[in-house]
Amino acid sequence: MEFAIVGGAVSLPGVDDLDRMRSDLHTGNTHFDTVSRAQALAAGLGEHEVDHENYVATASPLDRATCFDREFFRMTAAEALWTDPQHRLLLTLTQEAVESAAVSADTGRVGVYTTIGSPSYLWGRVAPEDQPGPARVDYQSLLGNDRDFVSSRIAYKFGFTGAAMNVQSACSSSLVALHQACLALAFGDIDVAVVGAASLEFPQEHGYIYEQGGILSPTGRSRPFDADADGTLRGSGGGVVILRRLGDAVADQDNILAVVAGSAVNNDGSQKMGYSAPSVQGQQDVLTRAMERAGVAPSDIGYVEAHGTGTAIGDPIEFRALSRAYGDGADRSGPCYLGSAKANYGHLDVAAGMIGLLKAVLVLESETVFPQPGFSEPNPSIGLDKSPFDIATAPVSLPGLSHASVSSFGMGGTNAHVVLRKAPNRARPDSADRVSITVSARSSEGLTSYRRRLAEYLRSRPDLDIRDVAATLDTRTSYENSWTTTAGTVAELADRLDRDGDVPGDVESGQSATVGLEIWLPPAPLLRERHELPFVLASRDTSSPQHGTTGVRETFLRLVSEELGVRVDADTDFFAAGGESMTLVTLVGKLTDLHGFRADFDELDGVTRLGEMSGVLEGQANSRGETRSDLIVYGSGDPDIYLYPPAGGTNFCYAALHRTAPEHTLAAFRAVRSGETVEDIAAECVANMRKADAIRDGMVLGGYSFGGNVAFEIARILENDESVSPRHIVMIDSYAPGSFRGLSDSSGRMASEIEELLRGAAMELTGYDSGTDTDSSGERVLDAFGAVWSANNRALARYRPAGTVRAPITLLRADTRLSDARATALGIDVDRTDDWAEWTSARFDVVDVPGDHYSLFTDPADRSVTAQTFTSVLHAVRTGTGGRTRSEGSE
Repeated sequence: MEFAIVGGAVSLPGVDDLDRMRSDLHTGNTHFDTVSRAQALAAGLGEHEVDHENYVATASPLDRATCFDREFFRMTAAEALWTDPQHRLLLTLTQEAVESAAVSADTGRVGVYTTIGSPSYLWGRVAPEDQPGPARVDYQSLLGNDRDFVSSRIAYKFGFTGAAMNVQSACSSSLVALHQACLALAFGDIDVAVVGAASLEFPQEHGYIYEQGGILSPTGRSRPFDADADGTLRGSGGGVVILRRLGDAVADQDNILAVVAGSAVNNDGSQKMGYSAPSVQGQQDVLTRAMERAGVAPSDIGYVEAHGTGTAIGDPIEFRALSRAYGDGADRSGPCYLGSAKANYGHLDVAAGMIGLLKAVLVLESETVFPQPGFSEPNPSIGLDKSPFDIATAPVSLPGLSHASVSSFGMGGTNAHVVLRKAPNRARPDSADRVSITVSARSSEGLTSYRRRLAEYLRSRPDLDIRDVAATLDTRTSYENSWTTTAGTVAELADRLDRDGDVPGDVESGQSATVGLEIWLPPAPLLRERHELPFVLASRDTSSPQHGTTGVRETFLRLVSEELGVRVDADTDFFAAGGESMTLVTLVGKLTDLHGFRADFDELDGVTRLGEMSGVLEGQANSRGETRSDLIVYGSGDPDIYLYPPAGGTNFCYAALHRTAPEHTLAAFRAVRSGETVEDIAAECVANMRKADAIRDGMVLGGYSFGGNVAFEIARILENDESVSPRHIVMIDSYAPGSFRGLSDSSGRMASEIEELLRGAAMELTGYDSGTDTDSSGERVLDAFGAVWSANNRALARYRPAGTVRAPITLLRADTRLSDARATALGIDVDRTDDWAEWTSARFDVVDVPGDHYSLFTDPADRSVTAQTFTSVLHAVRTGTGGRTRSEGSE
């Protein structure tokens, strides 16, 4: 089976996209800079290192290595600051790559296979100087810096549901990751693969101490296979490619950059001089097996992107393995060219194979072998003149080049080799000549920059079809800042892009942008700002504990401002400013450490403004909190509706609902912790309403999920025991009695699934994620949530109402239903979830809202529609026009 590379992105010194990488390689540029003594000392090196006789003042730093668009990836300022730039770089490159391939979470099961270098940012900047190591590094910092979490972070941020795996095999890691992704595609585990690698060392601006016999060059140069080769030096950057099964890509008319025809992975074993030494036999075997799997002969391959470290031992061994695998070349019409990107960019450690792969893709696409910088005459130990190989010192055009291959060998013996073939041609659809073009970016400055970049690219590629440019831009993310025009040629479009201001053109006469083929175009720039900790931070917070109430409010506002990266005051709404429940848990944990008290998170339930939050916390610090009300009121005036919380017992969903629909006054019950049945819980709610003098005819009751069942039982009690007639019951994705059989604990496997579901529900309903908890306060939140959630679900399984109600019922139903797996785990009969009609003698209406059981509150777009629908239903109830606000597809 073959696999298509349908998208890609790259970031290297002097290079920020694939087209600029092609130009850079064609020119034969290198990116090895001299580092001044002052720079090295400022970066954290000691004088004894800078003045060492073997110190080499050369580095290859990546410009803007610590710059990142945190808002685009939904990170707070503090989270971005404490996250390894390698993680951040892969997030950015993934965005650019999936844009180039028109891939999203809706494309199918998208898997993520990545690798990053050692977490030097963690060691040098996050870990405290006075006591470095895991004993002083908190869990949240590990999540942001450790290698184990990079693939799952990408999957989480993009909503990808395929496997998320981290691959570490030293220098061969990224090609091994590619091989693993191909296997997953072949087995059908995934439909699309994101394969990426990044390597950034911190600090960047410093040289290194050369060690005799080591891999690093004493002269600060990288010259693979050259007579003067003496090693390599560290590089910086990363790359990402997007893979699909070739048949799928061809069927969907994807822009295929190259085809993975075959790949192989092996290990040298023990038959070599030492653990870190390479093996001729191991390398020969992986080369041969990859070609056999690709079904090609050595004579079919016109270019090999070699591992090429430029060392005295490595180059001759690699060349010997190549010569054995490729034979004497007698059946060739021309030479097979060798090259190594390490000559241009240095050794990128785990990302070396990815950079080599992207270079080989560009060689195939351009049918050009790029020059090898620094190469003058071959290493006499390799016998280049008696082999089928040659090394280019100037660009070499190879019309008809059909295959290229890439090697990557890891220290320790894990070898990988990939055979690529040129992308197949695509049929072109017929269409009119003029098309409409829309260019979009995250900021006005970014839009201006992107227009200039596109104009530059289009002028370098006059052969492009304007319809393809339009079709490709039509698949890109639409941002707030955009510019639209029409054009008939790429030259005309380039001229329009370069002009200042908007050029509206004749937009109406342009064809739809979907009439062309998708092609590669430069990515739209994100809003990248610098987020960088100083080298060697003594402590994350050097403040001494300040027990008591003094300064609690000020400290809390300062912590919030630092975490969210914005200025705040007492009137700031914490959640509207970008905060989440997990963030609140973390901040309160820090506050309690500094001021020496234990927080009661129940008191913060439903509180959104910082002034109110700090007042509650100040009262707790002073140990004289006021008696809380059992009803939380959002808004002013008489409540429009009384809502009971979902199974987890938190009202954050209603706080979010009120932020989206502030015209309503919502009253929310605090969760009843002592009730064992739905009837007990509802009875206590009625008692609390009686205390608050809130019981009256014509009131509206409601609730989300489990809360809808409690609202129904409250209505039943009011009608039977209080002689009060509720006007309406509004339920938000609540399952009818009898549809819930309860959680199964018949096996350890089921128990494990329930535990996973519980933790997922905690995160989705409250924003709390146990995986990022930093203190015991957070763990208490999860424990409390879990206890309430489990107890309420047990109560729901037993709930069979004693009778019907006279109040009409409207159900806002999530249009994405439960998956079979989740329904089974929860013990829910999905065919009975909407059976509320049998429980009311009045009318029952169903209104569909977008999203699933959780996203209708957690996803901003879904929540907005839910709030609008909720508002319409309440308006209909209030004006006496009924509860019916049917959406398309409603029953």
